[in-house]
Amino acid sequence: MLGEDTPSSDRYYYTVKQNGYRFIILDTLDEGKVTGLMDKSQLDWLEAELAEKEDLYTVICMHHPPISVGVDWMDALILQEPERLLRIFDASPCLKLVLCGHVHHPFQIQHNQLTILIAPAISVQFRKAPLPPPAEKPYALFTDAPPAFRIVDLNPEGWETTLHHLSILRAYAD
Repeated sequence: MLGEDTPSSDRYYYTVKQNGYRFIILDTLDEGKVTGLMDKSQLDWLEAELAEKEDLYTVICMHHPPISVGVDWMDALILQEPERLLRIFDASPCLKLVLCGHVHHPFQIQHNQLTILIAPAISVQFRKAPLPPPAEKPYALFTDAPPAFRIVDLNPEGWETTLHHLSILRAYAD
């Protein structure tokens, strides 16, 4: 599907235009860290890309949330230094939706004209409550919530989203 739009090995941010939509894929990897980061060259590229003033409905896809989710310990894991990115987002009226993940919990956050959808995990879900000391409860950040995923349906009126929870079959050894 990506064809010639597939990024090279040294470039992990790119644009794909498909069926009247523009998807901008961003690279938030900060090598060796749990938090995310975007360098100046990527932010410069994004600003130029969004300045093209295309009428295409634009969706950003990135791994780390660019904004607080309202849970202190999760907020320590999000994109670092997001101020310039958020200013770029705010200056882009064609940008309507940001899709991201990383915090293993579903959130829907409004930032000015922009909706940020954070996907749950297809593995374990993280709890929103404050964490107890790790030595006492090593698995304290997990909940009993089942794995889940988010489907986003783009349509001429905008978008719709649904969360789907997976049932888990647990096998125990005798």
